[in-house]
Amino acid sequence: MMLLVTGASGVGKSTVRALIAEELAPEVRAVELTQIAGYPAIITRTNADIAVCDIDVKAAERQSVTVIYHSEEQALKNNPQQSCEVGKQIAAAVLMNLPPKS
Repeated sequence: MMLLVTGASGVGKSTVRALIAEELAPEVRAVELTQIAGYPAIITRTNADIAVCDIDVKAAERQSVTVIYHSEEQALKNNPQQSCEVGKQIAAAVLMNLPPKS
């Protein structure tokens, strides 16, 4: 089963995803399709209550980069969604070390 939530920036897609993720798990996995440093990426949070974020980036054909960010910082424990913002920054820094896309 797949549920696709679409809309313009700022209309609440992330909020909807966060609200339905636990309710639909494990049959439906809530993910965010995005781009990081110009590369297509999928962001997954398996538990909305903890500061863990999985980021998979397709760097090239048959090549990917995976960042799993887990924080014990109190600030992120109080706002676990923010862990994905930190994870995206780490993924972007890693991708900047790849050769330019041709």
